[in-house]
Amino acid sequence: IPLRLVGSEMCIRDSFLMARGIADPSNQSLRQAYLLGAVGVVGIILQGVAIGPLTKRFGEGNLIRAGLFILFWGYLLLLVPRTFGVLAFAATLLVAGGRSLIGPAASSLISKKAKVGQGLILSSSQGFDALARTVGPVTAGFLFQNVSVTAPYIFSAFLTAVALGVTFLVSATMASNPQMQTAVEDGTEGALSGMAG
Repeated sequence: IPLRLVGSEMCIRDSFLMARGIADPSNQSLRQAYLLGAVGVVGIILQGVAIGPLTKRFGEGNLIRAGLFILFWGYLLLLVPRTFGVLAFAATLLVAGGRSLIGPAASSLISKKAKVGQGLILSSSQGFDALARTVGPVTAGFLFQNVSVTAPYIFSAFLTAVALGVTFLVSATMASNPQMQTAVEDGTEGALSGMAG
């Protein structure tokens, strides 16, 4: 869910800067175009060029954790932009960069861990991703309107921190109990067999 707030959050924060007299309202559309364009460039560089070598060197699990860590700090930095430059740095290098690391690494890890039924498992993952695209902006809008202007970013940072903690917990549990890894893989295979039956 927090990953799906990026496009709207940059525009909201830019409007917030404008309302506080920090940003010039006369070129708001141009600034937001630069932000969204920079997000696209960061995504192309990381997902199109860097993700392969990074995955080979660090592994999918470490990239997911690194992406969540970067996202967490990006959301916190979005809380306190004093200039448009700080906003641009947080939105492009941190938030967009974290997202670009997590997406491909998560899909790759899911496909590797699934012994059978990779298509079903990946499609289920994409289904949850689509659900997050709906729930995320609605939740952010509700928090923004009914709680405070900073509430969506605090909530996103909190969810990101929880997700990061879960990745460390699962990784430590699997490392200390190799039989659990086998059970998870066997359970996936059994569940898929049951669905097919």
